[in-house]
Amino acid sequence: MRRAGANLVLWMYRGSYYYTTNSVAWPGEGQSVEFDGAFSSAAPDGASKPATELKGHAYDIDGTEFPPGTVIEAHVGATRCGVTSLRYDRTTEGYYTLLIVGPDSVAGCATGATIDFTIDGKPAAQTAVNDLAGGGPDAGVLDLTVR
Repeated sequence: MRRAGANLVLWMYRGSYYYTTNSVAWPGEGQSVEFDGAFSSAAPDGASKPATELKGHAYDIDGTEFPPGTVIEAHVGATRCGVTSLRYDRTTEGYYTLLIVGPDSVAGCATGATIDFTIDGKPAAQTAVNDLAGGGPDAGVLDLTVR
C-alpha cells in the first residue's frame, strides 16, 4: 500500500513465519532503499503489527479460477486494508495469501469490522471479520467468488 509514512517488514517461512525485527521506511517514487533485516526465533512477530491473515482461491461467477496476477483487495468500508495477487507454483496453484491490517497500521481498518473483498475490481460474495488474529500456517482459508 505504497503510502507516505509506510514501513516495510519482511517475512520468511521456515516451518513457522518469522518477521524482521526491524523495519525500513518505504522509499519514495522511483527511489530504492537497502535493508539489512534481522530475524529472531525468540521474537517471531518481529516488527510486524497485528493483522488478519487469509488464504484461498478466487473464482469467477461461473466457477473458473482466475489467472495468476489477479488482484484481490480487502476493504473495511471505503478503506483499503489489504491487497495481494494470485500466485501460481507447483504446490499452491492459484492461491492467494492476504494480510489485512488493523487500525494500528491504517486508520479505518477497525478491529471487529466486516471485510469486503474485490477480485480484479469485482465484488466478492464472501466477507470476513477483521479479528487481527494473525494466522501463519493456520491462517483462515476463505475461497472467494465474484458475485
